[in-house]
Amino acid sequence: MPTPIRLAAIGAGMRFSILRDVLTTLSQQFKLTVVADSNPALLAAAAAPSPHLQTFTDYNDAVTSPDVDAVLVLTPDWTHAAVAMSALTAGKHVYIEKPIATTVADADRLIAYASQRGRTLYVGHNMRFMPIVETIKTAIDDGLIGRPQAFMIRHFIGRGGDYFFKDWHCESGKTGGLLIHKASHDLDAMAYILGTTYTSVQAIGANRVYQYGHLRQPSASTPEVKNDIRNWPPRNQMDLNPAMDVEDVSFINLLCANGIIGSYSQCHFTPDYWRNYCVIGDEGRLENFGDTSDGGSVRIWNKRRSGYDAQADIEIPIGMDRGTTSGHDGSDERILDDFYQTIHGGTPRTSSSDARQVVAVGEAARLDILGNRNLSALADRQTRMS
Repeated sequence: MPTPIRLAAIGAGMRFSILRDVLTTLSQQFKLTVVADSNPALLAAAAAPSPHLQTFTDYNDAVTSPDVDAVLVLTPDWTHAAVAMSALTAGKHVYIEKPIATTVADADRLIAYASQRGRTLYVGHNMRFMPIVETIKTAIDDGLIGRPQAFMIRHFIGRGGDYFFKDWHCESGKTGGLLIHKASHDLDAMAYILGTTYTSVQAIGANRVYQYGHLRQPSASTPEVKNDIRNWPPRNQMDLNPAMDVEDVSFINLLCANGIIGSYSQCHFTPDYWRNYCVIGDEGRLENFGDTSDGGSVRIWNKRRSGYDAQADIEIPIGMDRGTTSGHDGSDERILDDFYQTIHGGTPRTSSSDARQVVAVGEAARLDILGNRNLSALADRQTRMS
């Protein structure tokens, strides 16, 4: 049995708490040896159940520890590039929570440097391992709707006002915009499902609700961010971030390398919270209802109708193929296992270049939004991605 890979976790917040639980099921592959966080309270909480853990307030000290083989970058988006570069410089393999970076330029620098150093640069696009994505991909690969020709992604973000408009998430300087922070998940998943890449994008978006909500004073501290269904309607949200400068509703049109066309929409003030994928082929249509293994299904219509018919020709439950539902419907365990296999020479399900392309989509889309304030400009403009 190979010696477990020794891990340093940079960032001891919410994502750390989830992945730490997952690592207990992967104890033969990984051993958490180091944790770093600039927040002493989070660091103390991380170390309390594990006295053997080394702790650091400076991530540079953590990544250079001789007791570390690989680094988990679990820090806020705008720090991803700097932390990952420090870890690669120290000769460590790197796992970065998505997005790989907040700009294409930073993503390119990381990819080039990881190649130069001969180290794994793995990005945590865990949706590729979620049962919803695997179920859809299998149905399409099995030919149940013929050859895919078009798609629609709708992300209904019911906890937008709770999670994304009270803290740093709604500041474009720290995320690159929510079309990078949030959309990168779904855009990567759809590219994987269809086996393609994106080549061009058009976008429109606006802040239609949260800019009119209750803004806290600039000097006030950030409130604890938590999901509370009693926060309704959206304009009744309290203590919103006065520095917000991102859209709370956006729409993107996309062209893919294999000719497939599609759209992505994101709304942060819906009453419900789930994602809906619709793929239309030349022999049928596929759509999911619910997006988890807890009652969700993928429905397929591949026989001609004369009108609306709620009864699908095929309905496939979104099921688990492993005995765990922890960590995003089991995907966190599976993506960390894939990271382990990649370090040992395996072919990863995802790649840093795939992660880079969805940052490019989000960056180009936001530039299109900011550059198009009227219909005449929007009608003819198409932003080409770098």
